[in-house]
Amino acid sequence: MAYWPCYKMGKEEPSMSMISRKVKQAVKLSDLKGYEIAHLAEIHPSTLSRIINRIDQVKPGDPRVIRIANVLGLRPEDCFEQGENL
Repeated sequence: MAYWPCYKMGKEEPSMSMISRKVKQAVKLSDLKGYEIAHLAEIHPSTLSRIINRIDQVKPGDPRVIRIANVLGLRPEDCFEQGENL
């Protein structure tokens, strides 16, 4: 039997959120390029892409998402949605 170290049998995942549709839409509608938003938010452009495309799940209050929202002029409370509401 193969051992998969990333497989968590029987363990619940911590409460996770996803980036809100408002943030995703603001990135798409922004006059700034993605790499410019990432630079201003002090994150790597690939990190911005993974967050926006919901590849990376984020915890509520994730500072990376808050910084993205600040660059786009959004409020922190508009940044997150619970996974069930997606």
